[in-house]
Amino acid sequence: MKTTPANTAAQNTRSNAHAVQLQGGGQQLAPPDYSGKTQEPGLLDAADTDVVQRVISIGGGRPITHASARLNDLYNQVVLPWLDEKGYKQYGIKSQLVSYVRENNADFENPAHFIHVFGGWLTTRTRPVRGGGKETPVLKQFSPKKMARPVWPDGLREKLGFQKGDNIRHVVRNATLLRAITIEYEKFAVRSPEQLARMREIAAGVGIDGDEVPLQEIVNRIYHRVYLNESNLFAGQGPFNQIIGYAADGMQRLGNNLLAEEEDATVNPQAIKGLVADVIADAAGRLRGVAGVAAELQGIVNSLLEVYMQHDQVPAEEIGGFILDMGINLGFDLIDGRVAADQENIAARQGGLIRCETALQDFIRSGGANGNLAEIFRDFVAIARG
Repeated sequence: MKTTPANTAAQNTRSNAHAVQLQGGGQQLAPPDYSGKTQEPGLLDAADTDVVQRVISIGGGRPITHASARLNDLYNQVVLPWLDEKGYKQYGIKSQLVSYVRENNADFENPAHFIHVFGGWLTTRTRPVRGGGKETPVLKQFSPKKMARPVWPDGLREKLGFQKGDNIRHVVRNATLLRAITIEYEKFAVRSPEQLARMREIAAGVGIDGDEVPLQEIVNRIYHRVYLNESNLFAGQGPFNQIIGYAADGMQRLGNNLLAEEEDATVNPQAIKGLVADVIADAAGRLRGVAGVAAELQGIVNSLLEVYMQHDQVPAEEIGGFILDMGINLGFDLIDGRVAADQENIAARQGGLIRCETALQDFIRSGGANGNLAEIFRDFVAIARG
């Protein structure tokens, strides 16, 4: 059984070519009849134009076009729950639904029939990968770690005192927030009642109503809430923010690799210092005009590592833990107080964020065993900005 899109010029005009056979038992639709004014409205009735807009309906109900409000209802009430049930990402599916309705005419027996046909069609679809000239499947499994960063809302830069060359900077890093959410999500069987209940509990703690909302949407809303927590944001110098972000990730990987060495393993500290320098150079290589910032960062790191340089060999576990801590601390920013609005309550605000950072890192390092993420996030969003 095959879905045949109405894709020829003849199918775009008022002719018998409007009849389209859809897979899964979709009805073959008769061509519209414009001969009499008393005709009952049919699925393919349209204004007296040269082109008839393609439509679908479900159970003989009101027609759904690609631009109608009923298409939004179809997406929210039928497609989203199906994506959630199957564990698929929502990204790009709404535009695929619009394309599907643009290309087909049919009356489906019921919502289950529609989603069976539409879901099968989605498995054949791909979309371009940005900048790569490649294609990737539209349907992909959802994972919190792959959620896209939220868009900064209008007016936020002005509110934070944004200046030319600034970045909007997080005190508690985005990566830390996202890792914590991912660890909590992966504690449970996917789409299990326990997982749904836990995500709803976390949502409620940050002021989000998660009732009657699909699981994936709850997780997205939690992430948006903590990512856009204004108490955790400030406007600061862009280049330094960017290089420490890249370096933090690389140093954490290096630290974890050293911790994974065999028990009682030792390493040459000069060699490790060279690997750290490679991490910083790699971070600087991703950016432009940051040579001075990179040199400053390298000097700070070298001074911290100096304590190990008097030895030929040091325990891999010891220096690995030290480098891991440096990477974690690089990822935690400090409000510089340059903007007047940041100076008010800055000590209490920074102190609250430090407590949350400490709790989140303990939670992450323990694989979610230490701490309660619902309580940590509740305290995190409650920190006063001013």
